[in-house]
Amino acid sequence: MDHLARALENTDQNIQIHVSKFEGKLNADEYCDWIASLEAFFDWKDLSDERKVQFVATKLKGHALIGWQQYQRNRDRRGIPRVSTWAEMKVKLDEKFLPLDYSQTLYQKFHQLHQRSGQSVADYTEQFYQLLSCVNLHETNDQLVARYVSGLKYTLKREIIMHSLGSLEEAYQMALKAEEKCKWSSYRKHESFKNVKDKTKKVGASSFERPNPQQGGGNKERGKGVTSSFKCFRCGEAGHRSYECPKKKIEL
Repeated sequence: MDHLARALENTDQNIQIHVSKFEGKLNADEYCDWIASLEAFFDWKDLSDERKVQFVATKLKGHALIGWQQYQRNRDRRGIPRVSTWAEMKVKLDEKFLPLDYSQTLYQKFHQLHQRSGQSVADYTEQFYQLLSCVNLHETNDQLVARYVSGLKYTLKREIIMHSLGSLEEAYQMALKAEEKCKWSSYRKHESFKNVKDKTKKVGASSFERPNPQQGGGNKERGKGVTSSFKCFRCGEAGHRSYECPKKKIEL
């Protein structure tokens, strides 16, 4: 067991987790992502509060680093102990790099979050997790799952609401399946409508085709044939009746 413990310890030491540096750009989303990466690192690596502060300081650069160093030196000049806990450091960083009304705006965005028209489940889920990482919500797992599902489109929500969901990951996987099912159903409806439309076009075109005179169609030719069968009893010529005979008029 001792050999196994030492082997695991050596393995952990060989694992390197990269945490990017932050230069203090006024981008709240970028800052929140950076803080989330730090929290994830501290969950994996057990560090004392003082070591956490030192580590985060090494991940600052540019005017963010200069500002932090000046803040610590100002505390020295005023005889105030330097910031030595990660919780206090995070509060000071939040005050400097987040807008004053950011927390309130963030809560509003999170509570009003719904899947937009044309937005995929993957994009909605990414937005959900991004907001969740920045708000300090004390909700149970069931409450978070219910919040996630309630923000989905109605067609997807209807598909998964009947299932028992134990985690956000389960809800996400079910939403992906429901999305694929809706896409397939929509495709089949489109193809069915297209086929009916094409058939209607063909039937309509054949109903309004004109008869070909060379194939015996048309009343005009048949009318001529009937008229030419009359013979005048006065002159014996075809094409008119005796009372229409032109020779009769000449005789008068």
